[in-house]
Amino acid sequence: MEGKQKATEDKQNKKDEMIRNVNVYGNDDEVEEVGIQIPKKRKGPMDAFVAPIDVDFRPRAPTSNENKKALENIHGYIAEFFYKNNISFNYARSDSYSKMMQAIVQNNDPSTFKPPSYNDLRVKILKKKKKEETSNWVDNFKVHWETYGVTIMTDW
Repeated sequence: MEGKQKATEDKQNKKDEMIRNVNVYGNDDEVEEVGIQIPKKRKGPMDAFVAPIDVDFRPRAPTSNENKKALENIHGYIAEFFYKNNISFNYARSDSYSKMMQAIVQNNDPSTFKPPSYNDLRVKILKKKKKEETSNWVDNFKVHWETYGVTIMTDW
């Protein structure tokens, strides 16, 4: 049994040595490459619904300025929700508000998002939104200033 195993090992060693000593490409400069032709993959019915994956795609990390601008936009949308639905700013202090915001952030990067506080909703964002709305309203009348002149009266 042992002799048979040794003979098999010797045979394998000779074969390996022969493979190592073979120079497939020789000294010729011209090398003809022969390859196996792989048939084109036939698309199935689900392939129409699946987008190809771009292996080279690397998402770019947003800069701090972009993060800041995105955060301002998100806070603006949340504040607009409070204003347009006449929701009291006190709800920004409630546990359910913080739970809702945590649920929203769960799938995003929590380090970049902090929900607007009670004071932000009441003062900072409100002033900014009010200013934007007023300037948009005035812009509608600016078109007619050359024709009719300018008179702005307010009780503000």
